[in-house]
Amino acid sequence: MPLSASQDQALPILGSERSVKVDIAGNGGLSVQVAAAPIASVLDALSVKTGIPIHYHGAPDQPVSMSCHGDSIRPLLRCLLGTDADLVFQYGGRPQGSGKAMEVSSVNVLASTFGVSAGSASESAKPLEPVSENSGRSDHGATERAKALLRSMNPEKRVSGLEMLREAEGIDPDALRSAYRQALTDSNGEVRATALQGLATLDRDNSLPLLQEAMDDADSSVRLAAVDGMEVNDESRPLLEKALKDTDESVRELAGLRLGIIH
Repeated sequence: MPLSASQDQALPILGSERSVKVDIAGNGGLSVQVAAAPIASVLDALSVKTGIPIHYHGAPDQPVSMSCHGDSIRPLLRCLLGTDADLVFQYGGRPQGSGKAMEVSSVNVLASTFGVSAGSASESAKPLEPVSENSGRSDHGATERAKALLRSMNPEKRVSGLEMLREAEGIDPDALRSAYRQALTDSNGEVRATALQGLATLDRDNSLPLLQEAMDDADSSVRLAAVDGMEVNDESRPLLEKALKDTDESVRELAGLRLGIIH
């Protein structure tokens, strides 16, 4: 769901000295200023302001104070929760031949992000519903900037390039598909995971063979993206059940959530 321009909005938390302030700039950029508020309140405020559901388990009660900025919700959450946070992003589909950009439609913050095991995660997870829909934004030159990032020696910049390419207005689906397929051979697991997630969203109806192959990837972030991309049906269920025995806790946790074993 696209972000909209808005005025600053301060949401008081437990008194005037504790607050979360979320601002969406005219170009879609996001900023969050937190004063002595628990991270759950930050995620709630961010979800309400952007209209993007943020699901989470086991967020600690300790208050935090910080200031974060990002050009979209992905880098902003990395700033708020740390670069090692276990985050699963869902994207809205792009109609074939449409110039509309794919936007983040929901976010899952896995309990392992907060150091909580799947079995002991809080049952009071907050699946917040979107509150509004707004029109997308255009960003001339985004495609060229994204392609330049994809050529970077820095894997984080290559990830950013894929994300920017996915969000660019008017990009040809075949060009996007080609970029994803090339990135699937990247030496960095996070780059491969980002490409897999994008390709599975773009070709959702025919993605299961690709996701099945990715389940054997040595990098857990790729396996996590594979589990995230699977619809729960008779074909995918054996793969999700296999993922319950994965060596990585986040993969096991997400598979359990998908199968309804973990709530």
